Amino acid sequence: MEFVVHVKGDPPEQGYWVLAVDAARNQFLISREEGKFVWVTIGDCTFVRLVNPEMPKPVVAVQPKQAITVPTLHLGNGRS
Repeated sequence: MEFVVHVKGDPPEQGYWVLAVDAARNQFLISREEGKFVWVTIGDCTFVRLVNPEMPKPVVAVQPKQAITVPTLHLGNGRS
């Protein structure tokens, strides 16, 4: 489930995607704008927005830089 929270003390327009939840420690993992991952206490956060799980997710196709080799599986019955 994808959702955004506001952290107490940050500007009101600032929100962060929650990347992970540590329920045992009551923490959310977020990424600050400077690119640092930070655990924040759930009690210091307010809910901003939820992404509808039924909503289609964008997919970006990329061309691999090198050829990918897929090994063949040899089964014990002589078939490959």
